[in-house]
Amino acid sequence: MLAGARTIRPRLAQLLGPKAGEVDRQLGELIDQAAAGQSVDVSILELLAERPATRDWIAKYLASDKRRGFTATPGLSGHVDADKYACPIPGCTSDWAKSRQGERVPGCAVHHVTLVRVGTT
Repeated sequence: MLAGARTIRPRLAQLLGPKAGEVDRQLGELIDQAAAGQSVDVSILELLAERPATRDWIAKYLASDKRRGFTATPGLSGHVDADKYACPIPGCTSDWAKSRQGERVPGCAVHHVTLVRVGTT
């Protein structure tokens, strides 16, 4: 919750307009209290929940993946097949592999023709 309080402070003016100063002052006090070893998570949440704009922002922040650390999925990791494309002109070595779904297949830089799918990597 403390990280959320620090992150929202620069956004308060945009979220609250002229009322931002008072909320910023209160958050500053709570952050100082946390630095002194006091538990302030509930107080921060209560303060931010008082106004719809900050309540919505902190709810999205807490739900976002941006604040979570990386956790590997269970099991073995390994190679993931990707579609491979090549120039259809015989003897050309121009090829390309699709790295994500929906990615546009480029043309051959040498022959200026569309690459064709030739399998997977």
